[in-house]
Amino acid sequence: MTMPALKRPPVSYFEYPSDMLASRKFKVLSMEERGLLYTMRMEMWVNNSLPKNHKHLAKLLGETEDVIAKNLLAIMPFFEIIGDEIISPDLEIYRMSLYAKRDAQSAAAKKTNALLEAKKYPVDGVIKLNLRK
Repeated sequence: MTMPALKRPPVSYFEYPSDMLASRKFKVLSMEERGLLYTMRMEMWVNNSLPKNHKHLAKLLGETEDVIAKNLLAIMPFFEIIGDEIISPDLEIYRMSLYAKRDAQSAAAKKTNALLEAKKYPVDGVIKLNLRK
């Protein structure tokens, strides 16, 4: 019996801090800008995007519009605006690679299970494989 696949989103993302710390576009940020950058990245990991509207963004992040207006422009090189939303291309690419890896592992497991089932229950002494997805 096979278990139903759980299509939960990835729980975390992997990042080398040294890569970010060595980045010139990160080095020139103030501590307040860095804090906003990482708060937005963590929020985007869970929710995929954030509103570009300063009022809505401030409310979601628990900040004032003034703080958002003051710091957002400096951190926008890390993000992209699509329609009314701000996204992190880095995180989206990473998320898609995790989904692709999960799908490949699932397909391999299905083939392995089909092989094992065929070996358990041969038909007329002949192993028949069902390797369909």
